[in-house]
Amino acid sequence: MKKNYCKYFFLLYLIIAQYTSAQQVKPGGHWNGFQSLQLLNEKDSLLISGAKNKGIVLSFWNTTCLSCIHSFPKLEALQKQFGNRLQIIMLNRESKDSTLAFFSKHKQVKPPALPMITAAGSYWFQFSADRTPYHVWIDSAGTVQYITEPYNLTKEHLQAFLSGQKPAIKNNTDQWQNQQALFYTSSLTPCNENSRAGYSEGTVEENGMIHLLNPCTSIASLFQQAYSEFNRYHFSTASQVILDVPDPFALVYPTDENLIDQWKNNHRYTYELKLPAAKKQERYKIMQQDLQRYFDYEAVVEKRNMEACVLIKTETVQFINTGQQSFNRWVGKKYIADSVRCIQNLPFADFAATVKAIIETNLQLPFVDQTGIKQNISICIEGAALEPFNLAVLNKGLKKYGLAVIKKNVLVTVLVIKQKRE
Repeated sequence: MKKNYCKYFFLLYLIIAQYTSAQQVKPGGHWNGFQSLQLLNEKDSLLISGAKNKGIVLSFWNTTCLSCIHSFPKLEALQKQFGNRLQIIMLNRESKDSTLAFFSKHKQVKPPALPMITAAGSYWFQFSADRTPYHVWIDSAGTVQYITEPYNLTKEHLQAFLSGQKPAIKNNTDQWQNQQALFYTSSLTPCNENSRAGYSEGTVEENGMIHLLNPCTSIASLFQQAYSEFNRYHFSTASQVILDVPDPFALVYPTDENLIDQWKNNHRYTYELKLPAAKKQERYKIMQQDLQRYFDYEAVVEKRNMEACVLIKTETVQFINTGQQSFNRWVGKKYIADSVRCIQNLPFADFAATVKAIIETNLQLPFVDQTGIKQNISICIEGAALEPFNLAVLNKGLKKYGLAVIKKNVLVTVLVIKQKRE
């Protein structure tokens, strides 16, 4: 019994030694040739030993590979065409007896008139031959030039290879740029509280890709981002996102604080999109399609008549010109209540945007600028109108400039989220 154990361990040692001694060779590396081999036809040993100064193609195959067997005539024809300039050698991992048995059983399959090495597992390992057919091209100096797919083995490519030129083929191990390029990817996943990724409307990354990201947010917020299309539309208040659904519970944060944690666990999502910078203008259309494809909701942008805060001119506008230096001291710092907030020598749109943010935050009503003013302006308002916000006090400060904010019904751009139709 001990003798049998010793025998098995010795055989295992030989198998391991065979593989570990065969160093893997990549394109550009030097190949030392065959160290040991088992030939299907012993006479072919002369062809193999005489191949050192030729171009060599190792063709890895097996008896279950139908495309390998169909390639036999092509390999024979190429060998005949290039004669002494090339030696094609076939290798499989099956034993000599098993390979002979295959040809004996399948009389219609004629063995190719090429050297065939059996039990070639160490060479499969040496060249990482993980599939069949699999071709390794070695030049006359013993340098591995290519590891390729079978379709690359053509008369034209071989002619260039044997002439020392570079055929128009690539190695399977090449890291071609177009293999690594990311053309487009989007994902919609449940919220991951451990992720530190931040909100992005289309950051350009180092690889030139546009990155749009909205982490851990409600379904309504995702639709709001997708259909706002950055600054094309402004759904800034709750009244501008209309939930035309039987039960809006899954769409927005619940008002009942007892339900918030349960809601957050089940109804928050992260949407992420990456695409080339050249496709930047398409990012929101793609996001819209993704959301409507996954959720049981659809959305549409439309005009609706509703109450809004409207900035108007009450008389000829008078702006105090306090100098040429430009600054905005309405935002960015904490001012005491009786301080003066000023915007100086800046476009009127900057002033309107500041008023819009204050009104929509405090009153949750849409803001519309109907003044039509375009030029740079200088305006100062008492801080008491803003902290705490007081529309009457704000209007008192605006009056001397011929401006006012009034509440009235106007057409407002809104986002309507609806249940999908059956």
